[in-house]
Formats: sequence, structure tokens, C-alpha cells
Amino acid sequence: MNKYVDPKSLSKKFYRRILRALRDMGVEFHIKTYGRKMVNDKEFIEVSIEAEFTKEMAKICKKNGLKLSNKEIRAFVSPVILWDLVREEEYEEIPLGTSLDGNYIVSVPLGKICTNDYLIASYIGLSVKNTLWLDAINLSNELEEIGFIEVEGVPLSTFSRGKIEDFARLLAKKTIGERYLVDILDFLLKKEELGTDEEMPLYSKEIVSIRDLFKWRTVLIDEVESEFSRNNVFVDLVDVPKMVLWMTLLAGILSDKTLIILSIINPDKEIFEILSMRKEFIIVTNHCLPNRFDYIIIKKNDDEYVLHRYGWFNKKRVLMKEKFIPLFKAIERVPHE
Repeated sequence: MNKYVDPKSLSKKFYRRILRALRDMGVEFHIKTYGRKMVNDKEFIEVSIEAEFTKEMAKICKKNGLKLSNKEIRAFVSPVILWDLVREEEYEEIPLGTSLDGNYIVSVPLGKICTNDYLIASYIGLSVKNTLWLDAINLSNELEEIGFIEVEGVPLSTFSRGKIEDFARLLAKKTIGERYLVDILDFLLKKEELGTDEEMPLYSKEIVSIRDLFKWRTVLIDEVESEFSRNNVFVDLVDVPKMVLWMTLLAGILSDKTLIILSIINPDKEIFEILSMRKEFIIVTNHCLPNRFDYIIIKKNDDEYVLHRYGWFNKKRVLMKEKFIPLFKAIERVPHE
């Protein structure tokens, strides 16, 4: 049977969750748009929502207070609400915490994530396992207490020939130029030393920057770092030169680690260029730019966080905010006998 859902009822997240669950069971929704209006600089869209329910599904909706009608019902609603209704939920979302009213779990899929709180980043990292954390803001003590293991650097010895070539290509591009790609590749593969003392004037500062990268030992050419294969590890990048940070991040991105977390004061354009090679990463910083991330998690205080979800509806980017209490705080509130 075809029924119309009262669009106004969708202002409650509970009803949107019911309809998404029914959608996963095969119910199709047809959203018709009629017009728009602005209220206090916020857009609202006039819509009607039609769906084909079975009798049992219609009973479920009515029993939970969701208004259905045989006649079309129009109403102005926020595009954020409409996006939340039609968005596809990931099956492997990571639970972050409980809603402030305790009625549901707030979760997030892996994606391009930014947060101002290292605890929530570490919680996600430990949940994923096989995480590499690159720390440029001096979190070594905190990470060790949480359960991350410090390693000296990212070992290239675990890379395939193709990944070493990718690493060499960007290294050449950022330093002495791509025309020296073969020389750098030979150096990484230990076929010959790159730039003898007699050749130093030819390359000047550029060759020094390459050698400096490996002197810092945040990227290891032929050594085997046995701890790197552990589930959750971190590399200390505090006070390293910018080029060393870039190239260590590149090595991390090319590694087999499932998730890369970077803690940094102010990520630059090159950082985002390297991170763009992956669909999933976390940056811990106080400078979360919305246009660069799928999700932003902001710590407001010890007991309240806000998840920003970004999506698209009618070719416009929308933002939905969900306040939550992180699980590691919610657990502390559970009374113990």
C-alpha cells in the first residue's frame, strides 16, 4: 500500500532511523520537492514523501507514533533532515558514544576524519587495530599509556618495488626534481650511493635535504623494524624538518597499515596532497577545515562531543551535527556495585 509520511515528523531522529531501517528491508521512498524558502538564513525545502509499505510495516510506523496518510502531506523541512533520511549507512561504523538523551548510539565509518581530541582518535585507532600514528605534537607519553608502541621509523624493506617507486617519485618531485628519479630509486634499492662528495656542488641544498631525511631515521631504507608489524604503533616526529615530516607521512600512507593518524599543529597543503592518496585517515589538530573532511569530531568538554557529518542533497553540501557522550566516559557513569 502507498502511504505518505508526514515530513514534519522527520524532525525527530528516531523516526528517521525507523524509516532507514525499513528502507534496508526493501521499502522505497519517493521524495517530491516543490519549493524553497529561507528562514534566518537557513534553507527549507517543501516536500512530500511517498512510500510503499506492507500492512505490517505500516503498523510498525503507527505503533511508534509516525504519522502516515493516504493523502499527500507537504511540509517545509531542512535539507539536512532529507539527507539523513536517504544517506547510506556503513555496515562497519565504529560506535563513538551515546546520544545525550541515551536513546541511541552515535557511530562513524572510517573516512576523512578530523578531531581536536587525541583520546577519541586513539579510541578509533585501537578499534581499527593495525594503526600507524605519526605524532608531531609531543603525545608520546599519552600514546604509550593508551597502548601504542613507539617505533623508530617506517621501514621501506616491507614495501613492494611498486611502492618504493611511488615513494621515490614524490621524493624526487619535492626535492631535486623528477629527472633524478632513477638516481633516487637506485639509492633506495641500495644499488649505489647517491651524490658523492665531489657531486655535492651539483645538487647543493637539494641533495642535503634528501640525506637529512634518512639521517633522522623516521624512514628506514634497509633495516627491519620488527615492532612495525604490531597492531598499533607510532613514530615521534616532534621538531623534525618539514620535508622529513612530509616524506615520513608518504611512507606511512604507502605502508600496509589500515589506518593512518597524524597529530599536527597546522597541516599544510602538502600534507593534504599526500593524505589524498588514501580515502581513510584521521588528523588530530585544532584546525579542522570542513571542506577537507567527511567527518569532524569536536570535543566541547569532558562529557560532550559533537560529530559533524557532511553529505550532499540536491547537489548542495549539508552538515548534520550530533552531540554525544563518548563511550569511555559513558562507561564511567555506569554505577558499580
